[in-house]
Amino acid sequence: MTSDYEQRKAAWANKALEQEKAERQKEIVVGETYGKVEKNIINAQELKVKINEVGDLILKPSVDFNKGDILKITIKSDPSLSEEHILSWGREKPSHPDEAFGTVKGKIKADHEIKIKIDHIDVQKIKSSAELDKGDSVRLIIEKT
Repeated sequence: MTSDYEQRKAAWANKALEQEKAERQKEIVVGETYGKVEKNIINAQELKVKINEVGDLILKPSVDFNKGDILKITIKSDPSLSEEHILSWGREKPSHPDEAFGTVKGKIKADHEIKIKIDHIDVQKIKSSAELDKGDSVRLIIEKT
């Protein structure tokens, strides 16, 4: 048997998951590129990510990457979300493995080149498919191909 508290906790977790899925469906793909791992990366190692006009982000891979692996790197954004919406009920949104979150600090124009630097990963250049303004949310996702 589960207690009333555990049932409410599970219901709240499901509600939060559904809300996050709904938010992610609104996201647009700003760009996709590929990168080659230059040095072995272990699971949960913090990698610094720099994106022009976004600032510094932290990325924690969920699996080990070996030298020579090819990674697919996707940048998504939801322009309807701004810095004020990042905090929910006074708590910061949880960080997911293989993802880095941030906000745009300047302005990114459509068809503008976005420079991405990730520790130990050689990343190809990418062009923005959408215009982003200051305060828009940005999410960087890496996947092993």
